[in-house]
Amino acid sequence: MNAVEWLPVLTLGALLGAVGQVIRTIAGLKKLKDDPLARFDPMQLVMSIVIGAAAGVIAMVTLGVSDSPGASMSTQDIITVIASGYTGADFIEAFITRSMSTGGGLPTQKAAPVALVGITQDPRGPLTPAAGAIDPANEAVG
Repeated sequence: MNAVEWLPVLTLGALLGAVGQVIRTIAGLKKLKDDPLARFDPMQLVMSIVIGAAAGVIAMVTLGVSDSPGASMSTQDIITVIASGYTGADFIEAFITRSMSTGGGLPTQKAAPVALVGITQDPRGPLTPAAGAIDPANEAVG
């Protein structure tokens, strides 16, 4: 398939994924109504729908759409893409929220201390071989 043939497939995946996310949002709005301290955040709503659309696109690509002109999608395929928008967005949002709450970005790891084996630092001068270590510069060949 070329790019022009992929465009409607990816667009349909984005729309179906967004539909799945809107269904999830309806349940969230119900919970929001039940909690008097909760607050509606329109930016979170928009981001959720965009993430649902992205999950739908990924599902559409992995679904294995045929490039034949008479190819069609079954009802099960459509429901699968909608469900991927619902659950995929939930997974991605949970991952992002967890990453952001711990400082965001990639996890960092402190560098382990490095020791040079067989060499000691003389506070009065350059590195010298430790006692009993073999110094390759002074080793006799033979």
